[in-house]
Amino acid sequence: MSSPRRRRLFGLTVALTAALVAFGSCRRGAGGAAGRIALLPFENLSSDTSLDWVGPAAAGMLGAQLTGAGNLQPVVVESVRDVPARGVTLVLHGYFTLLDGQIRLHGSLRETAVSRTIRQIEAAGPRSGGVLPLLERFARQISPQTKPLPTRSEEAARTFWTAASLQDRSAIIAHLRQAVAADPAFGAAWQALVQALVAGGDTAAARAALDQARAHAGRFDAMERARLDLLRATVENDPKARLKALTELARLAPAEAGLWRSLGDLRLLQKDYPGAVEAFERALKIEPKNIALWNTLGYAHAYAGDLAAAVRNFEEYRRLAPNDANALDSLGEVHFLYRRFGEAEKYFLQAHEKNAAMMAGGDLYRAALSRFLAGDRAGADRHITSYLTFRKQRGDPLLNLHEALWEHATGRREQAVSRLQRFTERKDLPGDAAAAAAAQLAIFRLESGEFDRASEAARVAFEKSTTPAVRNLAVICRFLAEPRASVSAWREAAATLFRAPALAPFRNQVTGYALLFHRRFAEAVPVWKQIYDETHPNVIGDAQVMLAWACAGSGDIERAKAFLRYAPLPPRGTDAGLNTLTLPKYLELLARLQR
Repeated sequence: MSSPRRRRLFGLTVALTAALVAFGSCRRGAGGAAGRIALLPFENLSSDTSLDWVGPAAAGMLGAQLTGAGNLQPVVVESVRDVPARGVTLVLHGYFTLLDGQIRLHGSLRETAVSRTIRQIEAAGPRSGGVLPLLERFARQISPQTKPLPTRSEEAARTFWTAASLQDRSAIIAHLRQAVAADPAFGAAWQALVQALVAGGDTAAARAALDQARAHAGRFDAMERARLDLLRATVENDPKARLKALTELARLAPAEAGLWRSLGDLRLLQKDYPGAVEAFERALKIEPKNIALWNTLGYAHAYAGDLAAAVRNFEEYRRLAPNDANALDSLGEVHFLYRRFGEAEKYFLQAHEKNAAMMAGGDLYRAALSRFLAGDRAGADRHITSYLTFRKQRGDPLLNLHEALWEHATGRREQAVSRLQRFTERKDLPGDAAAAAAAQLAIFRLESGEFDRASEAARVAFEKSTTPAVRNLAVICRFLAEPRASVSAWREAAATLFRAPALAPFRNQVTGYALLFHRRFAEAVPVWKQIYDETHPNVIGDAQVMLAWACAGSGDIERAKAFLRYAPLPPRGTDAGLNTLTLPKYLELLARLQR
């Protein structure tokens, strides 16, 4: 079993191994075992901790060598619990020892269908001879059709996998730099180095590393070159190049489910829904028991316009994981998306019954919204009473905020504003409860164009707040209340507010909201169209509705109607934020534009 330290470091190990294993086609060939094989990290049963790197290295190196060996498709996994979802037929459990200067690798190859060991494998040799020759001999005993080792430098391999055991990012990067210095043809080490630099926010160093790697690209195989192309496209934020690189990787590795899933996710982001469906279906042929894939495929079918297919996907998810409430919640979401509110309510209630804690009662709120949209306000209010009771039992101090948000969502705006105003004036509340209510009140004031009152409510929220989340929301509200002369002025101010590169997406969003609140609809259209184009469909509801609002406000009614075709996915609960405007605005626009 993995130790806690090993478990923490494995996230990086998986990234390194993913870079290392040049997943190729599973070609037919004579000899060797057949099937999809899970490779677990080898356990270090010696007393020498300097050999800890050998454990993950063994799994990664064997994976690289066995790719395309006969009918084999290796899959590196962290632990036995990860095996069932990967659709494997074989599992390799391994360990190694050090005795009298001899390193001995031992593995048990087990067949998953009958849970029996079909082969014991060993390779031993003097420590002075290194580990890599032993891994080569070990791999040939699994299949004679092995690929060459990805590096023959023991130093490169050791520093590469030692990086996985480190917590300090600078130390990780230093070790990866040592690996590429020891073997400049070690393509996977270049990939891991670039990934580590990007994760640390040093894009300039990542670009420099990519340029250095390119100088050695002639010594990389096709998969390594394609992976580096993908990294460059990611660093340069070039969606077209990223799609091209991922498509090439999937062509080179048609049996690698992770690549098909990544390709499907990218096609979803680019709103190519039929292409996403195709990619996810390819992934599921490889991993037919992967419930996350069934769930994602369901949404892809829904966005592609095929609700029946989406329902079938989620039902398969339920069959594979009957105790997982998320499948029911997903069924509720897609029916809500298609405005089938009666069915949506049923599934949200079932999800809450199966696992009320999954969304802290949020499925009850979703059921209430569904009942309201089906035309039964009294029934919806009963669901909300259950929701508020659930939150009260858990000591939630924001019940008045939740009630106000429900009132606003169901067309009772003045009641909501009045409730929040009274709530902010109470003296017996924890600071952040009053602050959250004041921030939400500021948002409602912004929506109605009451900028001075919005700014005052935001000031109160900031002064009462004790948590960064509410304080940041208050700062944004005060920012949105201030007029600006032009779109460029809004963008410049937003760039000042959100200085960190990681916060860049928020610059567009606050600019877009500001233009809407200040009724600059024509200028808001291109801003929200860009946000819409760059937003994943699973979280596109806010952009969809705000873009429709901008189009309607600028007189482009038909275009606004097109963005209102589907209902935005319902919120997960009643938390303060700008997204609380989405569903009420959707209903308002729908009523206005259907007259």
